[in-house]
Amino acid sequence: MNGYSHDTKNRAVKEVIEGPHFNLLEALANATTSKIFDTFKQITDVRVRIGKPVVAQKKNMDYVGVEIFRTSPFKRDYAKGETT
Repeated sequence: MNGYSHDTKNRAVKEVIEGPHFNLLEALANATTSKIFDTFKQITDVRVRIGKPVVAQKKNMDYVGVEIFRTSPFKRDYAKGETT
């Protein structure tokens, strides 16, 4: 997320993490990408990786997690110079 401070990005992600509970890591990852795209319209692609090390330790693994890659629904408009 170039062009934005770490504090700004971290605040956006923190809002999602500290918000309503998610039963699935995939749902949390999707909510995170949505928040990023809604907050930072200039961002066109996001990769989110979330892990739960505590759960994995019970199974003798380093972590259990999910990684998703999403393209912004605003990407086409932004590429055309429209920033609505």
